[in-house]
Amino acid sequence: MIPDFRGLPELRELHLRDNNFRGSIPTTIGLLSNLSWLSIQQNQFTGTLPSQLSFLTEMEGLELNDNSLRGRLPVSLSELSKLRILDVSGNFFTGSVPPEYEHLSSLAALSVSRNSLDGTISDAICNEVVHVVADCTLQCSCCKGCW
Repeated sequence: MIPDFRGLPELRELHLRDNNFRGSIPTTIGLLSNLSWLSIQQNQFTGTLPSQLSFLTEMEGLELNDNSLRGRLPVSLSELSKLRILDVSGNFFTGSVPPEYEHLSSLAALSVSRNSLDGTISDAICNEVVHVVADCTLQCSCCKGCW
């Protein structure tokens, strides 16, 4: 488990890749108001994404891939206007990619492969995002490849 984040409001980047961390992502992550990059891939995080991630308005890179996260992709991530990279591949997310992600006008890369997602990645998202990787089960006119 990673520590509570109280007292670290100036932290700008947090890289915890491949550390065998377990448990939920702490809700106190939302207190890191200056965080621009969160890289927690290749751990064993479980549970759903905390809604407090939407408080991270400086976020440019969110790498959550290869964990055991589940639930639906939160619509609230569409509020992260500076987000350039969103990688949630290799988890257990269900449902569809929220069409509200089309509002992520800075998003250059979206990776949602190796989940249990269904539906369509909207053309509006395709018009905004340069590089999209998804499962072949998703309908996607702009995907560069599928798994």
